[in-house]
Order: sequence, then structure tokens, then C-alpha cells
Amino acid sequence: MHWEVTRQSKSMSILATALVLAVSLPAVSLAVPCADLPQSVGKAAVHRAPCEGAPSQLPDGLTGEDLPAAGLKGVDDVVGAEIFSVDSMVKTSLAAPGTLTPFSALPSGTGPGGGLVQGCDFDAAGGFGTLYCIEGSGGFFTVDTTTGAQSLVGVAAVVAPDAVVTGLASDPTTGIMYMVATSESSPGSGDCATDSGLYTLDLGTGAATRVGAIPDLSCVIAAGFDNSGQLYAYGVVNDNLVSIDKATGNSTIVGPLGFNPNFAQGMDFDAATNTCYLFAYNDDASSGSEGQLMSCDTTTGTATFVAFLGAGNAEVSGVGIATVNAGAIFSDGFESGNTSTWSSTTP
Repeated sequence: MHWEVTRQSKSMSILATALVLAVSLPAVSLAVPCADLPQSVGKAAVHRAPCEGAPSQLPDGLTGEDLPAAGLKGVDDVVGAEIFSVDSMVKTSLAAPGTLTPFSALPSGTGPGGGLVQGCDFDAAGGFGTLYCIEGSGGFFTVDTTTGAQSLVGVAAVVAPDAVVTGLASDPTTGIMYMVATSESSPGSGDCATDSGLYTLDLGTGAATRVGAIPDLSCVIAAGFDNSGQLYAYGVVNDNLVSIDKATGNSTIVGPLGFNPNFAQGMDFDAATNTCYLFAYNDDASSGSEGQLMSCDTTTGTATFVAFLGAGNAEVSGVGIATVNAGAIFSDGFESGNTSTWSSTTP
């Protein structure tokens, strides 16, 4: 009898102590610190919960649906590759990027060469009927934007220390296609190392020629040209926007983006307004990792939230914006490669 009472009293004492500790100890956060998130150029494995210390990209009380779309375009002016939620080539618009319309399947996000699709752009001189895309492994292919047919052109080879191709960008002033590539921390991992490189690409064969290293940009993830032919890019390690000398690869830091880009994403300029857009994957979003359309200030580097991509569950890894620079005059008298109608502007 005495033993039973003592045992019960001891149990009650332990329980009481545990209750006191539970009340007095502060709550422990299970969120991973944002700074500790691994940086990758590949496909996001899951949409994770918010990390510890994540800033809000939106004003208090607002959601993406509340923000104005002033100055944005109409239907189907954006074509790109979505490699997370629908694994497909998709059409969308700057006015409503939350709606993605699949039109050409990408099995597990891979193109006709078998690699993960990492970048896309329109040929500056060829119109919008054909989108060019590239895989991380260098597979360079075309996509018919009407039928969805994909055709492998060739395989672009990168030069060490570069290992993974991460983006395409077409120069509107010359028609030359450029690609960017980066190094990996270990072969085949997709995890970021420190180097980035700039290449030119032959549209007919896919052959790549290295221009040079991009010294101010670790783990480049996307690139795009403005109307003047100035190349910009950003990376997923130092999170800066940089301007790049397309003749040498030398770069200049424009400024911090103000968010943590991670995994594959896209970039392009709207030629009608010369506005930089990032089809970003924000790993520090206040509600967790999200696909977000952002505009980017090319004088400061600051990125500003515009809208969610596919309701925030999309990873758009390459994109071309199908709009025309109304001020451009082409030597053949045709605008934006439209050879069916003579330009109203005298060349």
C-alpha cells in the first residue's frame, strides 16, 4: 500500500513539473531560417511553409488579387515553360498571370532532349510563332506556339566551370541569341556553386560559344535584354540584378532585388513599355515559397510584386513576352518579323 502511494505521488510530481515547464518555456519555431535554405537552379521539390524571418512582399492586408494591373497587356502575350504544377508549355498574359493555359506537355518538366527546361525566348527577328527554349543539359529546341509541336535543334555544350544552362535571351538590336549557365556544387546536383558564364547560341544548330565569365553574379538563373540591347540578369545566391557587357561577360551590380529567388525561373522585357519582368520563384514569401510575377527596376535592382503565377503554385522556368517595340524600325520594313504585312513605318 505504501509503495503504491509513493509511486503515484512521484508520478504526480513529475507531471506537475512538466506542466510548469510547458507553461514557462517559450514556443519553439520549427521553421528553417531563411538564410539556411539551400539554393538550387532546378525544379522545386515541394512548396514549403514560410521560413523563419521571411519578409512580406505585400502591404499589410493586401493580396495579389487586390493589386492594380494598370498598364499591363491583354490575352496570351506570354508564352513559357511551367515545370512544377502542370509540367507544360503554357500561355498566359501580363494582365492575368494567375491563369496558365497548357498547350504542349513537358513530361516531368523535361523537353525533347530529356533535360529540365530552364530558359525560353522569342527570336527578336522571327516573330512570335516560334519560341526557342533550352534545357539545363543544353538541349536546344523550338516550340510552335500555335500547334505546340516541339523540335530538338541541337545540344549546346557548356565550358567548365559552367555545368548547367539556366536561361536564354535574344538581343532585339542584333537578333543574336544568348544563353547563361552556371556551376554546381557537385555534379548533377543542381545545387549552386559560384561561377556563371555568358554564351552566344547558333539558332540553326544549337552550337554555343562562350563569351566569358559573369564575375558579379553567383549562380545566374535568368537573363533578358531591354529595347536598347542592354543585357540584364540575376542569380539565386547574392540576389542582385546585374547589367552585363554582352561582348565580354563583364558585369556591374545594379542593386539588390529585395527577395530570395530560388530554383528555376524566367525573365524578359515587355518591348512595348521596355519594362523588366521576373517570372520569379520567391523562397522567402510570407506564406511560403511562391511563383510570383515581379517588375524589376533596372536603375536600382528592386523587384516589386505584381501578381501570383498560377495562383502562386507555378514555377515558370523560361518565358517570352510577345509584344512589339512600337518605336522600332526594321531594315526590311517589317515589324517584329511579321512578313505578311509591310510596315507602315518607312525604313
